[in-house]
Amino acid sequence: MNKNSPLAHVLSLFGDNQTRLAEALSKVAPEYNLKPVSQPRLWHWIQKDLVPAEYCGLFEIVTNGKVRRYDLRPDLFPRPANAKTLKERIA
Repeated sequence: MNKNSPLAHVLSLFGDNQTRLAEALSKVAPEYNLKPVSQPRLWHWIQKDLVPAEYCGLFEIVTNGKVRRYDLRPDLFPRPANAKTLKERIA
């Protein structure tokens, strides 16, 4: 995983603790008809540095909007023209 990636930033918000992040994602997943996120599944996403599109919104929720879906998957969710990049928001 690229240490400057949005996913790395999400993980840092959870003290670099994959289990804590997986638990937070799993708590909200059922509300959106998604399967809970196990730590091994999260590890796989981290290794690939790629979050499945359907889970990007959960990351936005558990980070209270600090990391947006367009940060995680710019290939699928275009950044609004007036939105700052993640680097600009955390600077």
